[in-house]
Amino acid sequence: MNLVVIAAFREKPDAIGAQRALEAAGIAGEVRERSDELPRLCVDAFADGFDVVVGEADADSAIAFLQRLWPDEPESARPLVRCPECGSTDVYRLRRLRLFLVAAIVLLAAGAIARERELFLLMIGVIGVLLAIMPPWRCRSCRSTWR
Repeated sequence: MNLVVIAAFREKPDAIGAQRALEAAGIAGEVRERSDELPRLCVDAFADGFDVVVGEADADSAIAFLQRLWPDEPESARPLVRCPECGSTDVYRLRRLRLFLVAAIVLLAAGAIARERELFLLMIGVIGVLLAIMPPWRCRSCRSTWR
């Protein structure tokens, strides 16, 4: 039986965990110290470490199984935000800086056209203060706001 390397790990306990998970799924495998003797079907990321080795016939199913256990990218890097009132996850964050910049540009243009620069600068300041004190989080379900 031809053996191939399907996964490489820096630490031996990680490699043993992957090997045991494969065995629980009915795929025979073993852990070996890293060497260049066997064909590698995984990224050769470490100069040393431990390899998970399986038979060539089981390689595709073993790789697919390990990729389901350890996907390359996490499903969500952002933490899940919930409404403190109703617990809903249908929430959004008000983009206050973007609102302020758009309002400031519009008011500066209006102030230049109306030749009332000081009045429009005062309005920009008032909008900035209001946006700074208002809570940024909003719930679409119960309409509550919070910081």
